[in-house]
Order: sequence, then C-alpha cells, then structure tokens
Amino acid sequence: MLGGQIAVESTQGKGTTFIFSLPFVVTGRPLKKQVSDTSFRPLHTENVRILVVEDNAMNLTYLSSLLHKYQVPFDVATDGKIALKKAQESYYNLILMDMKLPKMSGMDVAAFIRDKDTLNTATPIVLVSAAAFQSTVDKAREVGVNELLAKPYTPDQLVNNLREYLVDEEEDPASDTVFQDPG
Repeated sequence: MLGGQIAVESTQGKGTTFIFSLPFVVTGRPLKKQVSDTSFRPLHTENVRILVVEDNAMNLTYLSSLLHKYQVPFDVATDGKIALKKAQESYYNLILMDMKLPKMSGMDVAAFIRDKDTLNTATPIVLVSAAAFQSTVDKAREVGVNELLAKPYTPDQLVNNLREYLVDEEEDPASDTVFQDPG
C-alpha cells in the first residue's frame, strides 16, 4: 500500500482502532491546480430551477455543492413521492433524479410525470444511476427519461448536462459572458 503500513487493534467491548502510515516526502513545491473545462454560457439562473431527487446524504451533498458552486438554484426531494408532489406543484427546467429511491423509484416517478398532464411533462429528466447497463438505459428511455448520468460522475459531466438542457440555444454564441469554474 504505497510503501506504508496498516494495523488494526481491537478490544471486545471497547472498540477498534485502525492505524495506517504513508511515507510521503515534503518537497516544498506548491500543489498544481488542475484546470477543468467547466466553462459554460450564462444560465440566467434567476429563471432556472432544478429539482434534485436524491435520498443518499453523501450524493446529495456532492451534487448540492456543485450546483451551489455554479450558482444554479434547485429544490430537493429525498424520495419518489416527494419528488412527484414537487413536480406537480412547481415547474422545473431540469429534473436530476436518482434511480433507486424510497417509496417510489426514479423510473416510476419519470413515467408518472410523462404520463400525466403535469407542469413538468416536457421537462428534461436526467436519471442518475450506478446501474448504467444498456437494459437500464433502454427502460429509462421507454418511460421518457432524456438521459442517464452514470455514477460516479465528474463535475465536468454534470456541467455538460446543465449546458445541454439549460442553455438556451438561441443565445448569442459570440457572447463574451461565460461562467468559469470559480473553484
């Protein structure tokens, strides 16, 4: 393990301690910041709203931090029934939805949104799933999902989805105003 060591100490009834060491050399050189290609045209965020449907706290924290970073307003639903209620009450420009949700799956929510006359019948739906098998993609398309974003995804992959579904194609392509990665 990178030339290091790992050890475990455990005492019944008291707990377990994991110990590890990694031999790193202090070079004194600054870390290089990776340059990311995450620039995109303005999203006019005052008129944009995304519905994020995610029940896993860690995934929600990751996605929320990215959306905050790019100043994209969003609402959150933590299960399928809450997502459906929000989709019936408010219009969204995009729905980013986990596939495996409590109470109602992402596929079922997408099918209901597409089937019924809701405010979001034509809203793009991006299903987020670790199960990116062709059969899953096919089933998602059958119920009206626009795209499947495979977990784990990078900030660039998310930004590409935002760019694809939120940027108005009629915007002036020669516009000087571009969102840059503020990070």
